[in-house]
Order: sequence, then structure tokens, then C-alpha cells
Amino acid sequence: MCQVIGISTHFLWLWMFVWTLICTFHAFTVFRSIRVVSLVSSNEELCMLTKRVVFSLAVPASIVTTVVVSSLATSGYTTIIYGNGRCYLDSPFLIMVSMVGPLAIIVLCNVGLSVPTLITIYTIRAMMVDRYNRVNDLYMYIKLSTSTGAFWTVAVLCCSQITGRDVLRYISIVLNGLQGVAIFTSCVANRRVILLYYKRVLQRKENMTSVSN
Repeated sequence: MCQVIGISTHFLWLWMFVWTLICTFHAFTVFRSIRVVSLVSSNEELCMLTKRVVFSLAVPASIVTTVVVSSLATSGYTTIIYGNGRCYLDSPFLIMVSMVGPLAIIVLCNVGLSVPTLITIYTIRAMMVDRYNRVNDLYMYIKLSTSTGAFWTVAVLCCSQITGRDVLRYISIVLNGLQGVAIFTSCVANRRVILLYYKRVLQRKENMTSVSN
């Protein structure tokens, strides 16, 4: 059971990292596209979603499978390197290679894709808005950073021997542990969505009142 938990934890973390890359790449293609975006049919949307789901599963599955196979080969096919000392990877070296390494690569790709996207948003809003509010845009950039996984750079720094300190570790836990909450409040529980629900409730009450009358 401990080995199952270790493999599942490793896979799920990698799966989440890959989805941040997919979200960042999607934002990059939308905002940096120089051609007119045409309407996409439902079949094309389903095909695109299927490809992204397959990609998101294939990357972590290949990394976890490589770790399992390599550990079995080096141990004479007697044990795997999950769950022997703790319900996770037992080797600090493999943690760096199969966890921190992919995370660092994905974070670098996300930052590289996010910078031109933010520049495009900044340019468009500066041209379209008469009174440019930099504070509101700062909030928007922070919200986008939560979905791209940019705050995981703090976790990468915590794993290095040079900068590995308890302060950075606590900051990383707060920033990344509340990533789901930040995305929820940014995309779901924001003022615009709450107002839409409020208008919907009022509309239903008006309809029920008119029907009863």
C-alpha cells in the first residue's frame, strides 16, 4: 500500500505540472496568434481535448514507468524504489531527476510562454483602455501566474543545497498549497461570476412570480 501511495503521489504531482504547461501553452496560442481565430466545431474541440488529456497522462506515466523499470533492473527485479523508507521515492537523487528536474523544465517553459503572452495583453489593454489601471493588471498577472505554476520556482529553490532554507520551504508550501484556492477564487468565485449567479436567481424569482400571478 505504501508503494501504491508513493507511485500515485509521484504520478499526480507530475500530472498537475503537465497541466500547467498545457494551460500556459493554450494561453500563448490564443493571445499570440496573429491570424483571425475561426470558429471550431465540437468535433475539433473534442479531438483537441483528447490530445491534451493523452499528452497530460503520457508524460507522467512515462517518467514513473522509467523509474520503476530502472529500479527493478538495478535491484535484480526484487524491489522498486517506492515505499521502502517512506510512501514516496526513497532516493533523493531520483527525486531530483524525476521530480525536480521535470518541474524545473516545465516552469522554465511556462515562464518563457507567459512573458510574451503578458506583453501582448499589456499592449492590447494599453491601446484599448483610456485610463490604464496598472493595479488591476497586476492582479490579473498574479492570477495568470497561479495557473502557470510560476510559484513552483520557490519549490525548486528549496530543493537546491545553496538556497534550501526553511523560510523558502514555508513560503513554497503556502503559495503552492493554496494554488487550487487561488485558481478557484480567480476563475469561479470572482465578482463577475457571483453577479451572474445573482442575476440568475433574480430572474428565476421573477419567472416564478409571473407564473403564480
